[in-house]
Amino acid sequence: MKPVLFPATVAALMLGIWVVGAFVDLCLLQNNDPKFRCWAGLQVIMIFSCIGAVLTGLMAGLARAALNPFLAFRSAFPESLSAIVAAFVLALVFYATLLWEPDIGGMGGIFFGWLFASFFICGAALVIVRRFVGNS
Repeated sequence: MKPVLFPATVAALMLGIWVVGAFVDLCLLQNNDPKFRCWAGLQVIMIFSCIGAVLTGLMAGLARAALNPFLAFRSAFPESLSAIVAAFVLALVFYATLLWEPDIGGMGGIFFGWLFASFFICGAALVIVRRFVGNS
């Protein structure tokens, strides 16, 4: 169970953050397309959020597997803390990407950029939490 704790937590937190953010934007702030309205727009975003969360979870799992020989934690607390940090930073990166709309190579650049960013941010979160929490 412990090997999947970090990737599953990152994926679940990313899905939750994206869906809550979309709900606030589409339903509460009424920033929706008149064609879709609140619920239909939220359903579309939930589908794409599920796909993005699975990909983010896969990259988190790869980062954990790559760093496991160097950073194996004895308890679940540091991995959970790392997942919270990684999901928070990834949510900020995602929001910044939407806000600033950088030209990073079209859809392919965004797709592979998100995969690489997920891998490196999850790996950095594991290293940083290991540095501050230790091997508890």
